[in-house]
Amino acid sequence: MNYTYRIMTHNINGIVFSTRQQMLEDFLRKRDVDIALLHEVATENNINFRGYQTVINIGTPARGTAILSKVDPHI
Repeated sequence: MNYTYRIMTHNINGIVFSTRQQMLEDFLRKRDVDIALLHEVATENNINFRGYQTVINIGTPARGTAILSKVDPHI
């Protein structure tokens, strides 16, 4: 069985405001993104979306990366 995964990458530039976080979550859902690679994540607390597992790496300048993957992309 063949599967197609929707992968996106985005520079979120810190994204600390809740309205922008909601816009990102809405985008992920509307586009049915399976894996999202985010750049310039500023804090671990602002990337916690329902239905996605998040792995965050914050570096020394308080910026980092995050990988979001759908918990079950084939349902």
